[in-house]
Amino acid sequence: MGIGVVLLVVVGALLNPPATHAEPNPYGQRSSQTTVVLQRDGSYDVTLVQTQTLVREYQIRFGGAVHDGFRLPDDGSVIPPYLRAAYALTSAELAADQPGPTAVKTGHRWSLTSVGTYPAGDHQAQLSYRVTGASRPTDSGWEVRVRLLDIAYQPGDPVTIQADAGRPATWSWIAWAMPRTAGRAGNATAQR
Repeated sequence: MGIGVVLLVVVGALLNPPATHAEPNPYGQRSSQTTVVLQRDGSYDVTLVQTQTLVREYQIRFGGAVHDGFRLPDDGSVIPPYLRAAYALTSAELAADQPGPTAVKTGHRWSLTSVGTYPAGDHQAQLSYRVTGASRPTDSGWEVRVRLLDIAYQPGDPVTIQADAGRPATWSWIAWAMPRTAGRAGNATAQR
């Protein structure tokens, strides 16, 4: 009986490969900095700078996605009024050997992403885009709706909203929505 148990253990060890060890988490620190510049025509420009540290070679996805619709305050109509924004890539700065960003509109979702494999170390991407159709004129300026790309904001990542410095803009108020992942984010400022 002892030989049968030993034989069973040996056969079991040969048939079952050794357990594979999980690779360590490749991601180190990450951060983002977002600047929104309101234009006199009610459009706005967004510049997103993301940094990511890798502890080993791995894939990084810079950018994110956003829904293009904005529900307006209830005006008593049966169907709530809605704005549909248009998004357009204006510039991108990435590592020279990495693929450029891809902008895709699917239904009411617009995404702007760049995915590449990077070596261990610190990496950065800067994506800029323009948003039109997300505002309404008012007696005193523009009512502007700002919705940012749904990225993984970290606590303390700054989000700045400002008027175009070259041509002063006025606005009655700004409604902005941080992505779901940004519940912990802080340091949002609006400058006139």
